[in-house]
Amino acid sequence: MIATAASVVNACQTQTGVTTVDIEAVRNGQWPETRQLKCYMYCLWEQFGLVDDKSELSLNGMLTFFQRIPAYRAEVQKAISECKGIEIIEDTEYGEFPDDDKLKCYFKCVLEKFKMMDKDGKIKYNLLKKVIPNAYKELGNEMIDSCSDVDDVDKCEKSFKFMKCMYEVNPIAFIAP
Repeated sequence: MIATAASVVNACQTQTGVTTVDIEAVRNGQWPETRQLKCYMYCLWEQFGLVDDKSELSLNGMLTFFQRIPAYRAEVQKAISECKGIEIIEDTEYGEFPDDDKLKCYFKCVLEKFKMMDKDGKIKYNLLKKVIPNAYKELGNEMIDSCSDVDDVDKCEKSFKFMKCMYEVNPIAFIAP
């Protein structure tokens, strides 16, 4: 991920013409009011999937992105803790999906909280695809496409089967919500 981030940073710096001095200033807590810096920041947000179709910052995109960064992971997990404590899902990142109703309904809760599942239990696959950062878009789309036929009358069961399928399609790329 670090190599991908570095290539995006370099590409955005080249594309926008922002100076290294301005970038360093931001790292030191200062925000120079230059057009190049504003364009650079937008470029980063766009490339990392933080901007939606309306060119606005996307909450879902930000949560997905920042959960992958260890320094921010706790904050993101706190945001989704309304559903269930994170302890129950830690092992899913290693392929352990116990037949546990709490775990199943946790996945449903997360999908619903982030508006990825409607009230009728339909998973919004196209919306899921939109929040995938550009660097992972092809891989993420393949995973979602492979699991879009998962179905169940029970929303908890369907959510669980979808997450388990995502893991089975690509255990290395799977990140439990």
